Amino acid sequence: MDSSIILREKEAGKNMIRVDNVSKSYGDKRVLNNVSCEFEDGKIYCIMGESGVGKTTLIRLIMGLEKPDEGYISSSKQFAAAFQEDRLLEDRDAVDNVMFVLKNGGSKSREQTEQYLSELLPEDRLHIRVDSLSGGMRRRVAVARAMLSDRNTIILDEPFTGLDDETKKTVINFIKKWQNNRTVIVVTHSYTDSEMLGAGICMLTMGKAIVTM
Repeated sequence: MDSSIILREKEAGKNMIRVDNVSKSYGDKRVLNNVSCEFEDGKIYCIMGESGVGKTTLIRLIMGLEKPDEGYISSSKQFAAAFQEDRLLEDRDAVDNVMFVLKNGGSKSREQTEQYLSELLPEDRLHIRVDSLSGGMRRRVAVARAMLSDRNTIILDEPFTGLDDETKKTVINFIKKWQNNRTVIVVTHSYTDSEMLGAGICMLTMGKAIVTM
């Protein structure tokens, strides 16, 4: 096992993601500098900070998509994510996109999935190719796909991009409704978003992290 990330199940258990003295650089640019923070199970957190401070880098490290240069991350989590890029199946409709991530359809039938998606999209938008949807609708499909998955931790990177205030409220209500006692980590620039989510805050500044509830 790579010593730069150690999955310590006994230490982290099933109740926490622990980031311990993690540093990450790209070339000569140090993005994260000895960052330590913890995310408790069943809570919503917002990772915040100015552009370029390392928010997306931190979540990629947490998900194991990249490795830290120093430090370790303890977690026994399974992740679903909505990245900044929607990463949808362009030639499929919204329902197919959600069903695709559910193993063998999961416990959700197509009819159930249509009902869940109707909380975010007009009914006449559910069955057209997602490459025909507006940017805001595509974003909602990406969020729904993550939230309706069977994973125990959800990562949402800038999920409210392109949404007006009313639609954002709808999406936030959807996230809270379908959290189901799972850990949800949201990257955002807005304190208003964190307040509406009832989230703890992981503030990144100068490559360091401060977590408040």
